[in-house]
Amino acid sequence: MKKYPTNATAITYLLLFLLSGCNQQKELVEGQGYIDVDGGKIWYRVVGKGDKTPMLLLHGGPGMPSYYLKPLTALGSDRKLIFFDQLGCGKSDHITDTSLMTVDHYVEEVAKVVQHFGLKEYYLFGQSWGTMLGTEFYLKHPEGIKAVILSSPAISIPRWLKDADSLISLLPDSVQQAIRTNEKEKLQCA
Repeated sequence: MKKYPTNATAITYLLLFLLSGCNQQKELVEGQGYIDVDGGKIWYRVVGKGDKTPMLLLHGGPGMPSYYLKPLTALGSDRKLIFFDQLGCGKSDHITDTSLMTVDHYVEEVAKVVQHFGLKEYYLFGQSWGTMLGTEFYLKHPEGIKAVILSSPAISIPRWLKDADSLISLLPDSVQQAIRTNEKEKLQCA
């Protein structure tokens, strides 16, 4: 007499089979495209041939496109790298709704990129403003992040302002006056 598995055993095997696919990372393919986010489409580019843990790169700004991070493509011999321009930057759609210009919105953009590529395990690289964004993203969505890499971190805006004032004080008086005049006029317009 042939033995058949019980319903409980069959269901267990089915669940294990289905769940085994849930932890696999989607294969990253080199190329570029767009991802829909609240407020428009963001542009991305995947480069690299290696099979090590991929890296998601967050550019500075806000307002600066990712193109200046291009030297990091040298890491592509070991792993895939995902570049993208945040909404309002570079090849991504321009922002028409300024209420979207919040840290929370940009954090959710990063979440959309992670979701789009099905990233289960990755490194998160942030440069300048991207370090603040990366830190905020990590605090809300730490799942799968092996490490956060901070390049030229903007961790404390009060400290940054103090350092900028220190550097401005080294400039010629006429340049310092021009900077102070423009800062004052900008504050009055706000």
